[in-house]
Amino acid sequence: MRSILLIDGLDPSGGVGLLADARILDRNGFRAVGVATALTERTTGEYRAANPVGPEILAGQLTALLSDVEVAAVKIGMVPTEPVAQAIDRALALTAAPVVWHPEFGASAGGVARFEGDPQVVVEALGRHLALAILAPVEAAILTGSPAGDRPTLLAAASELAGRCGAILITGDGACEGPGGVLVVDGAFIEVAGGGAPVVEGEPRGTRPALATAIACGLAAGLAVADAIRAGLRFVGQVGGPVRAGRGAPSIL
Repeated sequence: MRSILLIDGLDPSGGVGLLADARILDRNGFRAVGVATALTERTTGEYRAANPVGPEILAGQLTALLSDVEVAAVKIGMVPTEPVAQAIDRALALTAAPVVWHPEFGASAGGVARFEGDPQVVVEALGRHLALAILAPVEAAILTGSPAGDRPTLLAAASELAGRCGAILITGDGACEGPGGVLVVDGAFIEVAGGGAPVVEGEPRGTRPALATAIACGLAAGLAVADAIRAGLRFVGQVGGPVRAGRGAPSIL
């Protein structure tokens, strides 16, 4: 069974992060290997703290892993600090597998910071490795300096960003005109339709991260980026959730 490397935070409730990612890989026929970038304190209803893992520990884990296991793709989620991003950058030199990144720069609903530092430093560290970055409009606005609600300006700025990050997919919340998202690659904008509802705020917790992980599965299977996105959107639309595991918000699986 082929392996996919997961680089993400650990959510003890399992709604997002490494535990959710591993379930998605299993459903798509891949084996999970991975490292935790942060040990979060959260429930299904509350985000309390991030607790980044030390970059030296992360670098040692990734170097050991990638010196031993050949991975078919890499999915990066939470990158809590600049030094963590730089440790990931150095380790990814050990693999040529396609890399998908779903950044989280905004604060949690409770105001807890999920990232400390300059997002542009993270883009500089990770961008050269990426096949695709998947952005909610808030992350796209942070990375491009464009208003989240101004679709033409946002897409134009995303075109410049795509030159540093392989390709960009902006999903939901007015970024696209229908279900799916807008793929920005080589200066062109492609509306990518999915098989389910739009990926927007208010959907079950973990919808966008699940999409990123499902797309990584498609790339690992040899699909082109646009086809992997369509397959990922179909997966998200048909996954069968939501799941209410605790007293808080339901998650996608």
